[in-house]
Amino acid sequence: VVYNLSSLALEKSSSWMTGCRAIIMQKEVENALLQESIEQFQNSGGLVICATDKERLVEQLALFSSKETEEWQDSLASIFSQGFLYSDPDTVNLLNCDRILARKKNNVLTQGKVDLILAGDGSCDTVEKANESKEFFHLEDFSDKANFNVEKYLARLETKTLGRNIISLPSVSSSMNVVSGLPLVDGLVIVPDRQTAGEGRGGNRWISPEGCAMCTLQLHLTLGRGIGRTPSLLQHVVGLAVIKALGDDLDIRLKWPNDIYYKKEAKLGGVVVNSSMFSSNLIINIGCGLNLSNQKPTLSVNQLRREAGLSEVSREQYLAATLNYLEDFLRRFDDGRAQEVIQEYHKVWLHTNQQVEI
Repeated sequence: VVYNLSSLALEKSSSWMTGCRAIIMQKEVENALLQESIEQFQNSGGLVICATDKERLVEQLALFSSKETEEWQDSLASIFSQGFLYSDPDTVNLLNCDRILARKKNNVLTQGKVDLILAGDGSCDTVEKANESKEFFHLEDFSDKANFNVEKYLARLETKTLGRNIISLPSVSSSMNVVSGLPLVDGLVIVPDRQTAGEGRGGNRWISPEGCAMCTLQLHLTLGRGIGRTPSLLQHVVGLAVIKALGDDLDIRLKWPNDIYYKKEAKLGGVVVNSSMFSSNLIINIGCGLNLSNQKPTLSVNQLRREAGLSEVSREQYLAATLNYLEDFLRRFDDGRAQEVIQEYHKVWLHTNQQVEI
């Protein structure tokens, strides 16, 4: 922004220094008082150029513009974290949902603990970070900069709704924070590479080093319909979907109520579920963490597969398969075939024939 100011205005007040980055003077300064203000401005990093020296004017402005661009990019990097978004155009998604579009302000979609700028909303230099305590993510279309291979994931995804909107984040406090606040869209999946404060059952923290496969899934259920009749079963059904996605090659089972175990020896992962009401819908946010490719001493699925002479499972393959099974199970609940799912659950339940003391 360029302002036209007189020398008299510069002499009367020093308020012009606030936010000012450069001054172009029409002639050399002769007023002592103004000269003192100009020197103070220069000492604080401001640029002063005399318009009579046109060659130096062009040179200095070019250097100044380059410096400003670098500083602005650095400041943006400290404000925004990068993320990646895929929204299936054939579904209700984050980019076309009227309810979501109505909530955006200055290109920002505010959640309870996270602010998002969605792909297609233009440059992130059009917004300001309103709350320093919040995490702020600028979501771009997936590219080779993302650690999550969305093409590999979509090639295996067979669902109609689940996972058709996916957000990948290099790092986030907790993927559950992205879905906190008002509902987003049914079937949305958040996939972080790392979490700094993952949530477990009972408020426990889930440490997520490199190799841990984590995700949060949001479901919009109708009370009294399908699994909406018994939503407390969801944590068990999600755990069952994880077990089925990993296949029958390893003895991986479910420990009550929502832990994923290798035999009875070691915990590999778990499920946490939060719920809330919005209008007539039950909004379910499901967090799931699995030690998929962690390095020793942590026991992980792919360590076990290598030791058994089996090929490794990628994060994309695992997540797509889990969502495929989960959507199938939810469809069975809708069709009145919940008992089929419960029978599948009992097959992988760790506690079958276990003796207990009362």
